[in-house]
Amino acid sequence: MGASIVNCSFASNNEFLTLKDVMRRSKMLFVCAAGNHGTQLKEYPAGFADLDNVISVCALNQEGDLTSFSNYGHDYIAAPGKAIYSLAPENNYMYMDGTSMSTPFVAGAAALLKIINPSLDSKQLKDALNNGSKTSETGLFHGKLDILGAYENSPLNPDEGTLVAGIKEYGGKIINHDNSIYRLAGCDESGFMNNIAVYKPD
Repeated sequence: MGASIVNCSFASNNEFLTLKDVMRRSKMLFVCAAGNHGTQLKEYPAGFADLDNVISVCALNQEGDLTSFSNYGHDYIAAPGKAIYSLAPENNYMYMDGTSMSTPFVAGAAALLKIINPSLDSKQLKDALNNGSKTSETGLFHGKLDILGAYENSPLNPDEGTLVAGIKEYGGKIINHDNSIYRLAGCDESGFMNNIAVYKPD
């Protein structure tokens, strides 16, 4: 079947139009790091956010604000990218910063939506993540990743998932789908995404 979602934690100043054409013709969803120069200038492939199958991701700090290093754009989604506990060489772990840290949060959210409803295409995934995001107060980017909002804005059939519990403190829900349990968390009171998702097989 091949991959349906690609995490692109890399960026270049060069606008490779051949790459853009390949991405345009692909059925995959490309989730791309915005870049780490603290500017609105485009880096690529995140700069191809005008394509229906490209999501560009900027970085938030622990307070839910745009980091000083993150590139940004009016159609970008923001996710945590400051002090992310990450794998390091020689079997070590370390805290890392960057939009490359933010991008997997969004790619993972897209993958969760795809698991719940495999019929979703790349445009539907992008639209759900965009429409479900928490609106940016600054207007520097489109919104903050909100997996619960994305779920509620995705074209699910009525029998695709049922609410089995509510999580009031974070506006989250637990959804039973195909005998598997999904915890979908929203944003906390400060507007910051406290928890993306936990998948627990039946």
